[in-house]
Amino acid sequence: MFKGKFTPTEGGVYNLSVRSDKANRKVSVPIEVTAPRREKLGQPAKLSVMKQLANYRGAWGRTDKLEEIISQIHTLPEPQAIEMPVRVWCHPAWAMLLIVLFAAYWSLRKLAGVV
Repeated sequence: MFKGKFTPTEGGVYNLSVRSDKANRKVSVPIEVTAPRREKLGQPAKLSVMKQLANYRGAWGRTDKLEEIISQIHTLPEPQAIEMPVRVWCHPAWAMLLIVLFAAYWSLRKLAGVV
């Protein structure tokens, strides 16, 4: 068995080939690696977030009033917590608990000679 590790330095299509001399086989698979997109200088990374901030404030701000914009951003309300319901009966621990209880019940009945 052979293990290998390769960290690509740039995006593109790489061809992974595996060969076995004993079985006289060769397998080849193309793997596409995407390069990370970098933020362009002077442009916002996420325009939708910038527009959302502008909607909270009411308008786009200018850079000469940067301290005022920052103070208004700090006074924004905290987002409400997202409640995610937990379905207890769907959890695998319940199945394990039932199996353990049934196994204990069966074992105790076997020891008592009831079965």
